[in-house]
Amino acid sequence: MKIIMSVLFAATLGCGGAQSSAPPTASAPAALKTADPADSPTDEMRAHFERGQDEYEKKKYQEAEESFMAAYAIKPAPSLLYNVAVCREKRGDNAGAAEMFQRYLAESPSASDRTAVEERIRTLAPAPTPYP
Repeated sequence: MKIIMSVLFAATLGCGGAQSSAPPTASAPAALKTADPADSPTDEMRAHFERGQDEYEKKKYQEAEESFMAAYAIKPAPSLLYNVAVCREKRGDNAGAAEMFQRYLAESPSASDRTAVEERIRTLAPAPTPYP
């Protein structure tokens, strides 16, 4: 998951890298080098993102979510909402995860993974069963 999140972060910085369930082709370190080193908001965002990534790998999903949202507050990027959704899903907050996936799609209307995310939303928050 770290590699995929790194590519999502590269996309967040405007470095390319499409969101996909397939393994990424670009390595994160090369992609991260394209960010302007004098851009302190980007540096701050990167620190929050990397902290979130580390917390996610340690299965500290609440802390990871908070770090991703802190990064989002600095530079609103749809890929960060996707990461928050995954954290919520891992914590068992299906409704919250579905909400974040919906926000991700709303902010990224041409997302290459739209169909898969829409299916994930249906799985997380199925439509209510009508009364007979």
